[in-house]
Amino acid sequence: ISLKGSQDITRLLEIKTSSAEPLVLPVGVKSREAESRAPITFQWFRGRQPLSHAIRPKIEGDQLKLEGAPISLGTSLYSSSAPINYRETAQWFSELSKTRKKDRILRVIGKMFPFVGDLSLELHNTAPMIHADVEDLPEKIPLGLVSTGINKLFALLVSMTYQKVLLVDEIENGIYWDILKPMWNTIYDFATECGAQVFASTHSWECLKAASDMTTQHPKDVRLLKLRRESGKCLARLVDGLDFESALKEDVEVR
Repeated sequence: ISLKGSQDITRLLEIKTSSAEPLVLPVGVKSREAESRAPITFQWFRGRQPLSHAIRPKIEGDQLKLEGAPISLGTSLYSSSAPINYRETAQWFSELSKTRKKDRILRVIGKMFPFVGDLSLELHNTAPMIHADVEDLPEKIPLGLVSTGINKLFALLVSMTYQKVLLVDEIENGIYWDILKPMWNTIYDFATECGAQVFASTHSWECLKAASDMTTQHPKDVRLLKLRRESGKCLARLVDGLDFESALKEDVEVR
């Protein structure tokens, strides 16, 4: 299993079984009742360089443990049915502010939403929360009250600075239709800068069409995964950037 991306993401997982291992029969169990399982080993590589020694998983209760595995890739999940974790976003933004790295996010938000003058971390009913300085308002207000779309995009941008993989369910939810095209371009540019990869799901044809400019400019970096259920199984079809771009231009159904 290979994963290709930036230098710190690229890796390969090799899973092997061996029939040469002796069969161990549990005490008090007849041989015909014992289940024979070939031992499995996991080993990670970057190129030809091992990232770990061969690891044999342990089963403890209902858990599968891989002790000694390399550090997993940081991953964030944004579900359409769950609110954004404002505490997590606030903590990450605080770290960016302390290390003087928040300006690039402020520039992106300011370019897409000119009426937002500044973003800062403030207390709201004793809870740390991102506040926005909105023109014509007498005081800052929580970002979530300005717009669901701004709040969502801001959370994604902040997350990309810390996580390597983002899973975004129904990415168009809360996003005004006129913002969809710059949203895709912004996410691509920021993910490229941060070395992150974004997996976004959508049922919206309008949202897919809005991604056409990004796909045209970066056909090698964009893929479409079309999922369908068949005979009780979930099947995935991979469409590369050029075919995806052509389908969008010809209005071919790809959802």
